[in-house]
Amino acid sequence: MKYMKNRKKLYLIIFIFVALATIAFLNLRNRASENKISEPLPTSAVSAIETDFPIDYMESNKDQVQVVVPRVYELLNIVESITESGLQGKYNLNYNSDYYKEVIIHFKPYKDHPVVAEYEKVRNEYSYSTLRRVFTYEFEYNKIVKGEIYKHKESDKAKAFIKLLTDFAQKSNFNDFYDRHQDYYLQKIKQFKNYTDLKKIWQWLEKNYPDRYDSYKVVLSPLVFGSHNTTTYVDKEDQFHEIIMFVSPVELFTRHNYENEALIYSLTERMVFTEIDHNYVNVVTDREENMRKILEVFGDLDKWNRQNGYGRSDITFNEYMTWATACLYVYDYYPKEVYDQFIKYTTDTMRARGFVKFEEFYNELLELYKTKEEPIYKLYPDILKKAEEI
Repeated sequence: MKYMKNRKKLYLIIFIFVALATIAFLNLRNRASENKISEPLPTSAVSAIETDFPIDYMESNKDQVQVVVPRVYELLNIVESITESGLQGKYNLNYNSDYYKEVIIHFKPYKDHPVVAEYEKVRNEYSYSTLRRVFTYEFEYNKIVKGEIYKHKESDKAKAFIKLLTDFAQKSNFNDFYDRHQDYYLQKIKQFKNYTDLKKIWQWLEKNYPDRYDSYKVVLSPLVFGSHNTTTYVDKEDQFHEIIMFVSPVELFTRHNYENEALIYSLTERMVFTEIDHNYVNVVTDREENMRKILEVFGDLDKWNRQNGYGRSDITFNEYMTWATACLYVYDYYPKEVYDQFIKYTTDTMRARGFVKFEEFYNELLELYKTKEEPIYKLYPDILKKAEEI
């Protein structure tokens, strides 16, 4: 009997020892985990470029929408059109327009100018969104200079490229060509304004997302045909914040023989909308609680994205969310027959782009939007939960 009691005591001592050792190990592991520096979460928000806006510019453009065809920006697109890649049809240009044909007739004789080869080189090194910052430059007489509105730091490489661009403009008589086409550019601006209501889009977005902006600017070129992007500029002191959208002219959609013209309006608004709303959507995506869930739910990229681009979970989600947000706007403001056609074209487009679960994702978001009656940004936790089941 005494032997049995001693044995029980031994077992109890061993049990207590193991329990204490386990607790100590777990405490050490937790401390190590606490002390370990966690991986920083990715950032997908559109970076604001700091500038120093002139006071009169901020006063005259507060709450305003501008649509422009900037002179130096058009020069850049003309140079792109006469590069080897441009002439071979490798860039997204409006190759079938009469304007393009005029550009080729006038400027192709200058295709051996050094700026043309240099453009191909920098295009391989930088994205077209970076190169498009050239819109901030202006002509002073016959020379390209930094503009007075957007004052960001200029690299030596940018200075050298602008010098070549100036020489090309002078030798090719670009300014004469641009001046002769002023009426054409104004026609494209008027047509774009006719097919889009950016003030209404702006107000609707700021009802559904928390961020606020002071000015919208749409930058057009009759040559651009499908390569779109957005950027923002913010005043360092006054916090005047302007969104810039680089998009195609309305001809991207009017060239199709759609029976319902209202469909062209909806598709044109979608084109600019899906650039504008990155400035709202991406910021909400970057909230820690949202980003962690997005990285988890969209972690299997092959499930959501069957293309080479958008190679991260967060930017893939943003593309789903920006396009889905545009669809909700059309749902709110267009007649049902237009909306139904619009959704068919949009889901087909997203599928063709490789976003193969868009239809299911959007349908879930639409149901939440209709039933919860909350701003879209508050639906993030719900749509991410629903996305787990898609």
